[in-house]
Amino acid sequence: DTRRPLESSEARVICLESDTEDIERVEPDFEAVAIDPQSTAFTLGDGRCPTSISHERLAQRLAWLQHECPLSADDVVLHHSYDVPDRWVIELLWPLASGAAVSLAGADGDSRSPGPSPTVVYLSPAELSAPIDDPQRGRRWSALRTIFCGGGELRQQIVDAVFKHYSGCRLYNLYAPAEVGGEVTAYRCQAGDQREIFPAVRPT
Repeated sequence: DTRRPLESSEARVICLESDTEDIERVEPDFEAVAIDPQSTAFTLGDGRCPTSISHERLAQRLAWLQHECPLSADDVVLHHSYDVPDRWVIELLWPLASGAAVSLAGADGDSRSPGPSPTVVYLSPAELSAPIDDPQRGRRWSALRTIFCGGGELRQQIVDAVFKHYSGCRLYNLYAPAEVGGEVTAYRCQAGDQREIFPAVRPT
C-alpha cells in the first residue's frame, strides 16, 4: 500500500482514484472525477477536469504509429512540446518503446541535443511554417522523413511547401480533441493533393 509510508508524515494523503469528495472539499471549484487506476497518462481537457488515457488506448496508439511509420534505432524524434501533453505519446513514449532516440529542443524549438538531426517531428501548422521559412533550420532538419501536424487547419500552401522543401517526407494531419486526450483520426497527405483545407479522416 503506497499510502503507509506517507501516513506517518504530516502530509495529507489523497488518493486520486477514490477520494474525490476530499478533493472537492479542498478545491470546491474543481470537479473531481474517479478514474481507472490503470490509467497512467493524463492530459488537461477543459483546463479543469483531466482526461485519462488507459493502457489499452496508449498501446493502440503506439501500435498504430509503429505500423504506419516504423521507427528504428536510426531515428531521432524531436521533443519540443513541453507544455502540450497530447504530443508526449509521439514525442516520448513512441521512440522510447521503439528503440529510437529522443532529441530535446531548446527555447527556439530546435534541437539542443548533440547528434543527428531529427527524422520525426510533431508540429502545428504555424510551427510547420518556421522551418520552411528559415532556410538554416531547414538544412538542419534535412533528415526529416515523417512530419505529424495537428492543432489547427492544415492548408494547401503549407502542404505544398512541405513537399517542396522535404521531398520524400511523409506528412500526416492529425485530429486530437482535448476531451479524449490524443489523436483519434489521421490523414496522410500526398504531393499533388489539391484541397483548400486538409482533412483528418482515418481512425488511428
